[in-house]
Formats: sequence, structure tokens, C-alpha cells
Amino acid sequence: MRPRPSFRPLGSLPQVVVMQTSDERHLDEALQIRQAGEGSVIAGFAKAVSKSMNVALHWDYWWHSTEEHPDQISNKQIMVELNKDFDYIRMTGREIQALVFAWQSMAISQDTMLHQFERGDVLPPGRSPQEEPNLIKANPPPALSPVAAAAQTLYIRLSGHV
Repeated sequence: MRPRPSFRPLGSLPQVVVMQTSDERHLDEALQIRQAGEGSVIAGFAKAVSKSMNVALHWDYWWHSTEEHPDQISNKQIMVELNKDFDYIRMTGREIQALVFAWQSMAISQDTMLHQFERGDVLPPGRSPQEEPNLIKANPPPALSPVAAAAQTLYIRLSGHV
């Protein structure tokens, strides 16, 4: 017998209904844990390879240079670092909503929210958190509806964040 799906409305307007069984949620969590583990192993391997390559390149640079000893070669002269960003976990809709809510509640700064969006692969590749506010200013989002603006103002006043 197939488990009965649980309906969870996300957001307020428009309302979105997501169907996900408990088995699917557990499978999703298990896959995220597995991918995180694999990513950390690959990142450790990349770190070890980077270190080995740096040692070899320092010796090669020393061999072809005029320095008397390999220790005289600094990382400013030659350095290799492989990519160690192997995080496959992306932010869920609820995590994004929680971050935006925390920002709107003045619990975190916009920089913190944008940094978390960068880590969670919400921002497009190559876009920095510093670029995002400029893009928002260039193309601002639509204004809040009067009801949403009133609710946000009421929440801010009730929570003591004036």
C-alpha cells in the first residue's frame, strides 16, 4: 500500500501545493547526506593534490630560477589551488523563506542573507553577493500589496524591531 501524500501549502499568494510522501522526504535527506559525504571526500582529495602540486612546482621553479634554496620560493611566486567547492546541497524553498523572513524581521543583515544565498546556489554562478543589491536597484521588485505591507509593518512593531 502506497503511503498517503501530505499536502503542504507553501507561500501565501499564489498558494502552491507540494505533494511529497514521508518516504520521499527520507530518501531526499539520505541523498543529501550521501552527496555531502562524497563532496567532503573529493574536497579532501583536491586539497591533498593541491599541496603535492605546490611542492613539485616549487622545486621545478627553484630548479629553473636563481634562488639558492627551494625555501626561498614563496606562495606569491607560484601557487596552485584546486577547486574544493563540492557542495551539492541546494537550499530548499522553506530555507529560502526562512532566510527572507529573518532578513525582513531584521534578525540578519542583507549581506548575511545574500551570503547564504550564494552558499546555497540560489544566486547564479559567478554573481557575487555584492553585485545583487545593484541589480535589485536597477530592476526593483514590484511593491508589496497594501495588505502585505500592513502585515509586515505590524509584525515589525510587535516584534520590537522598529
